[in-house]
Order: sequence, then structure tokens, then C-alpha cells
Amino acid sequence: MKKTEEKFRKDVGEVLDNIFGEENVIRDANIGHNSKRVGGIAADQLRSIIERVEKLTEEKQAIQGDINEVYAESRSNGFDVRALREIIKIRKMDASEREEKEAVLDTYLHALGMTNE
Repeated sequence: MKKTEEKFRKDVGEVLDNIFGEENVIRDANIGHNSKRVGGIAADQLRSIIERVEKLTEEKQAIQGDINEVYAESRSNGFDVRALREIIKIRKMDASEREEKEAVLDTYLHALGMTNE
């Protein structure tokens, strides 16, 4: 384990101890012999959850950056990014959902006199 992670774990543990008080810290055999429960919260489990979410958030941001680069590349090649985004949204739909959306759109356009029929 890296020093910064150890320090983070220690700091979070101290904060939880300060918030809930040392008298509320209990040992729980179900979460490991070195794990603390503070105010009814398994501190190690809480830290683990937070760290996993932080890691996934970092990965999500990196992937979003990659997606933005692809859109920038497509824009520089003359493609309409709004149209590409709409196509991607449509491709995510199943066939019946797509047909329903198109039917509603056609109905509204017809009601507004915006069709050639």
C-alpha cells in the first residue's frame, strides 16, 4: 500500500473517530480483525467504496476525454457532431422504441403541416 493511501486511511479513521467518539468504535468479526466500526459504519468498507468510486470517476473522465477527441476529429473531417450524437442515441434504442419515437415525431410534424403529404 502506498504511503499516501495509508495516510488517507489513517486520516479518515481519525476523522470518523472524532465525529463519532472513540466509545462508539467496536470490533466486528464479519469485516476483518483489524477493521473498525465507527458509529455503526464499517470504516474500512466505507473507505473501500469511496476509493472505488474515485477510481471509476477518474476512468470515466479519461474515457470522456477520449470521446471528445473523437468528436473533435470528426468535426475537423467535416462531420456534423450534433447529427453524430443523435445517431448514437438512436442506435442505443431497440427497434420498437425507435419506431415509436419516429411515429410520434411524424404525427407532430403532420399536425403542424410540416410534411410533404
